[in-house]
Amino acid sequence: MKVLHVVWSAHFAGAEKLVLRVSDEMVVKGLVDSVAVVLIEVQQVETAGENALSTVPGDYRVSKLYKSSRNLLNFISTISHAIKDFGPDVIHSHDYRATIATRISLSLLFGRKPKHVATIHDAYPFMKRINLRSLIAFIALTLPNEVTVVSESVRDQMWFRKLLSKKIKVIPNPYLGIRKLEDLRSTNLDKVMHSKEYDFVFVGRLVPKKHPEIFCEVCSRLGAKCVVVGDGELRTQLEREYGSRVTFLGFRKDVEDIMLRSRFLFLPSEYEGFGLVLIEAMANFCIPVVTPWTGVEKIIEHGKTGYIVHWSIESMTQELSKLLYEYSTTAKNVLENFPHYLKNFSLDSYVLKIAKIYETVNGNRSERR
Repeated sequence: MKVLHVVWSAHFAGAEKLVLRVSDEMVVKGLVDSVAVVLIEVQQVETAGENALSTVPGDYRVSKLYKSSRNLLNFISTISHAIKDFGPDVIHSHDYRATIATRISLSLLFGRKPKHVATIHDAYPFMKRINLRSLIAFIALTLPNEVTVVSESVRDQMWFRKLLSKKIKVIPNPYLGIRKLEDLRSTNLDKVMHSKEYDFVFVGRLVPKKHPEIFCEVCSRLGAKCVVVGDGELRTQLEREYGSRVTFLGFRKDVEDIMLRSRFLFLPSEYEGFGLVLIEAMANFCIPVVTPWTGVEKIIEHGKTGYIVHWSIESMTQELSKLLYEYSTTAKNVLENFPHYLKNFSLDSYVLKIAKIYETVNGNRSERR
């Protein structure tokens, strides 16, 4: 079986990491024969650097890369070319724009068409209400053979969820990091707690929806030792304003080691689809602290697997100050919950679920190309 992934992205973030890692596992396990990816080519390398998605797949078992500009018509044309050139049995599109572009490409294709699986990774606010964009997304999601979402919060953001209730499947993201989940139980928590170097870490793209400026402002008020891992459009402005009080590391491949050396992950996002970084933080005994975006309570149980803080700079500052002050006496009660909780996010289990969907939509055909 050949699988073509379609990703409207130029950056190696959560969803893109998932696509490549799961594809790699499927090829290794013999669940698919080969994988190709359609993605956005980076136009400004100096702002993307190592975080450019087009520079990453060399580490993975990807047969072909098809690169497009951010022009939608060019993206559709690139998908059509990839279908004809690679000849996939299944196309797996990720998020709305990639799914809409895939459906347009398939509508222009004559003859045998590959099956289509769509996955929605983010809980976009515009999906709550009936509007032009959400109507287009609704129509697009009625057409794939299968639709999956990464969390209940993503599904619950869709005003049309009841109309597609039989089609939409919730498959939570797996942990993709370097730690072995089965080994976490044997971790010496006292040693981990005493090895912490940073008070708070922010991990993610420096874009408006993730509010890195709130992270920086709260950390500045606390006078805590804080570090930002990630890059994006807001970095220059943030470094200019907070560079003397917050350390900016940019995109890093050793992000989990940095988490392991941090007491708390502070993620003041406006919304998230799943929040893969929260699972990565737990696997590195870094306690997640988040704002109350829709569905976060499905991942973070306040006081047991992390903390949910109120939406104001003053409240955040007070609550984070209290958490930091009490870390030596209360953190262990939270950290010891992580190994058991993370058993729900096995990569092997996730890979088998996605492979089963591919087999089902492809009619359980076993022929090889």
